[in-house]
Amino acid sequence: MNPTKWFKIRRYPHIGFPISDKEKRWVLEYVQNKEAISRHAFSPFIRRIVKKRRFRRRILPNGKRSSVRIPTFKKREIFYSNHLDSNIFSYYGWILQDSYEQKLEKNGLHHSVTAYRKIREPESRPTRNKCNIDFARNVFDFIKHHHERKLVAVTFDIKSFFDSLDHASLKKSWITLLESGSALPADHYQVFKNITKFSYINEWELFDALKTKIWVEREDSPQLRQKPIDKRKYLREKRAIAYCTKDKISWLRENKFIKSNKHTLTDNGDKALRLKGIPQGSPISAVLANIYMLSFDKKINDFISRIDGIYRRYSDDMVVVAPLEHEARIMDIFDQEISAINLQIQDSKTQVFHFEKSGERYFCCEKNLETDQLIPNRQFEYLGFAFDGKYVMLRSQSLARFYRRMKRQINYRKYHATHSKTSTKGEIFKNRLYKRFTFKGANRRRIYQRSRQNNNKWVRSTQYDWGNFLSYTKMAERIFPENKIKAQTRNHWRIFHEELGKYK
Repeated sequence: MNPTKWFKIRRYPHIGFPISDKEKRWVLEYVQNKEAISRHAFSPFIRRIVKKRRFRRRILPNGKRSSVRIPTFKKREIFYSNHLDSNIFSYYGWILQDSYEQKLEKNGLHHSVTAYRKIREPESRPTRNKCNIDFARNVFDFIKHHHERKLVAVTFDIKSFFDSLDHASLKKSWITLLESGSALPADHYQVFKNITKFSYINEWELFDALKTKIWVEREDSPQLRQKPIDKRKYLREKRAIAYCTKDKISWLRENKFIKSNKHTLTDNGDKALRLKGIPQGSPISAVLANIYMLSFDKKINDFISRIDGIYRRYSDDMVVVAPLEHEARIMDIFDQEISAINLQIQDSKTQVFHFEKSGERYFCCEKNLETDQLIPNRQFEYLGFAFDGKYVMLRSQSLARFYRRMKRQINYRKYHATHSKTSTKGEIFKNRLYKRFTFKGANRRRIYQRSRQNNNKWVRSTQYDWGNFLSYTKMAERIFPENKIKAQTRNHWRIFHEELGKYK
């Protein structure tokens, strides 16, 4: 068994130190020991809340979108486990992924489920894994190749996907995948139990309690030391590797930092056993979500294939393209089958597009689901790209987000250059900005790091500099045969220097 498929030494700060090179052999043997895992005591997760700001246009009564974008905030809970637990979850996720891939092939779903899988792209040189650009092209190409027909494209989104996975249904799907009879093996059950009924610590509370003595590694020495860190955003910069040692667990429990996720409050305020939800961020969560959806994917794909359409699912984002006359049946079967697995479609995100040829041009219209009115000259959006029936473009939201980040970073550096009390006062460090927001930083390359043994020597690492947003847009230009992506990004140099030029 090749441990490189699942074993990973992680460096983020948690309770306890990262796995050292000396411990690697012991960890490999321990993780693969079924008896040991069946008795393993999992540590609490660390819970982080990620806030994401979005700008959305309001739908007007006539079905059109307002020109004014309204800011909204989306909160997402991320849970990450300690270093040993992460490798246990990775190993069992790898086992399940192997069985899952076989099920996909057997059920004809290999091309339908695209998220959280490594799908090779044989036509590229060198061969790479497919990404959302390839998956979007697959859907858009299907529409292009059937331009003589009237088509309907429907996008669905599952409401609170990871938080809504039913534990009993998940366990049943897990057993079915392993073909283990009526129950999970003892080691798998221990993993299942600790991914559905777990404890956690809020990251901000842990940091505030221990920020005066956080364990960091020195850049020029393998020795560790404790150091105060003012803010959480500086943890990576200060090379933090642990909040505390493992023997602090009892202290954290006594001071009520550790919270249980086993129960939830009902509408009446009573405590009830939590029957839904798995932590997003765990190494095993993605494959468990795919396993949970296996029966649903099979039924939907079989139905859509029979009516000469295609079905694709990228995590909780689903799309169907089929002949127009089947629109009502598609809506009905999705509602029916998603309810059968105890999930819900988020109606506010469901979109319906009609594609129809008029003269020599294939047109896209969006359907207002409240009035059934068709709005002409719209763009079908999927996985970050917009398609009008002929040309592919970047979603306007993606481009706007890139420019917002650019302006925010330039203004941030202007402020610190002006108010700095160090020798770098007045320095805006333009090279870093060029690298992040212009074509000068778009080339992807291998990262070289200073050798720990010889400070004057640089060694080739296993990490890559993956470029910036423009690297992604250039890749999209190559993959989509007909696109307007270059025209959308050609002003980035001018906009960058206009913002930079405001700094005196």
